Amino acid sequence: MPLPRIPGFILVTKIGSGTFSEVYKAYRFVNSSKQVVAVKCIVKNELSTNTVDNIIHEIEALKLLRHPHIIQMIDFSWDDNFIYIIMEYCEGGDLSVFVRSHKQLHEKICKSFLCQLASALQYLRQHNIVHMDLKPSNLLLTSRRNPILKLADFGLAQSLKNRQRETSFRGSPLYMAPEILRRESYDASVDLWSTGVILYECLFGKPPCSSSSLKELVENIQSKAAITIPTTKDISADCKDLLERLLQKDPNKRMTFEEFFNHPFVRMSVASSNGAEPEAKLVFERAQKMDKWNRRSEAIILYRQAQTLLNRLISADVGTLRETHTRKMLDVCSRRIQEIESSEDVLKRNTLSVEAPLSRDLRANMSPTFQELHSLSSTTPDLLSSLEIGLEGVQYDGEGQHAVALERYKAALEKLIPLLRSESKGRRRELLRLQITLWMERAEQLQIIHDLQQSNLEELQSGDASGYCSLQ
Repeated sequence: MPLPRIPGFILVTKIGSGTFSEVYKAYRFVNSSKQVVAVKCIVKNELSTNTVDNIIHEIEALKLLRHPHIIQMIDFSWDDNFIYIIMEYCEGGDLSVFVRSHKQLHEKICKSFLCQLASALQYLRQHNIVHMDLKPSNLLLTSRRNPILKLADFGLAQSLKNRQRETSFRGSPLYMAPEILRRESYDASVDLWSTGVILYECLFGKPPCSSSSLKELVENIQSKAAITIPTTKDISADCKDLLERLLQKDPNKRMTFEEFFNHPFVRMSVASSNGAEPEAKLVFERAQKMDKWNRRSEAIILYRQAQTLLNRLISADVGTLRETHTRKMLDVCSRRIQEIESSEDVLKRNTLSVEAPLSRDLRANMSPTFQELHSLSSTTPDLLSSLEIGLEGVQYDGEGQHAVALERYKAALEKLIPLLRSESKGRRRELLRLQITLWMERAEQLQIIHDLQQSNLEELQSGDASGYCSLQ
């Protein structure tokens, strides 16, 4: 097997590995500056159809998610041997390593990590996404000192509304909810069980049902015996109550997401901004990075998110020295938003306008290039129907029905990407690769438009709110 190579990147150190993939620390140079990234290299010829589907799902999920406690995907590509997912780099490793190195974590540290995870989970619930594989090794840390937690690995994630049921077998047994192991139908609350296991492990150094064999582990989780909270370590009444309510083996007795987000151990007091400050700073710094790399559409969304967080910080810290620093960041956000919005080249591209028109490249999809690909696909029904779904997206896009267009593009890409992987070398493969690239770029533009609209709506809805909650 050849070594992974990706144009424009220098892979320097292997920092992790899985069954079919390895993760490298890597460098790339953008506008004369060096960017540190993580590159997940997935071996293509060892993948089953289900695994390929999971990888595509992870790519799609990461491209659309924007949250300070969710790992950010920067780009992805592939060659004959590997699929490459380029993500932001977290130098602190993962939470499992952090817990092992400290044996047991102080309750205050556990609470800080839990609040950050809860913030990410609240965002996922707003988008009806269930992670399905929450565990310490999927929680990355930005650094070893003052770490910020980032939720990663969305290969098993799926869309599931609060009361919607599912039956497929997903996740890691040690953190898997009992109802999944019992092969029963389940809902989004399986993520709450996994969160309880993670909190328990952080506090006591090992998961509540850890066993010497998989068979014993499954039996322990499946049994009706209640999870016992150890008395060997003093924890607060709120912490103990939360653990007991999360680790209910009967999903009907387990707390709801609303109860979780509003639990005293999770909910930050209105007067406290300790948890909010790193979140605001993180979003602000990411906005500046996107700005520096001339990715202005993403930068303006992040600047607006930072504005909302910074305004809430100011309301909680009136009259403090920290307020002065916060106002300086807020001034930068306001100035850059105004400058970007009035920038002539951005106005020409209209990537931030609800009336964003089709690019010339997209219009070209319906002329000779697209027609040639469409003609070459006449003997392959799956490919032909997928292209026609994408063409519907182009048509809706041209009519200004951007939400419908985005869904059509996503539906087409979901089918086309695996078809590309199995496509033989030749003219059709090259045309198909070009088509996928164009539709992915347009889908990403439309997603930015959607995110900006949501950001503005949330800002308006929270405008009359007093006080601050770090999980909002």
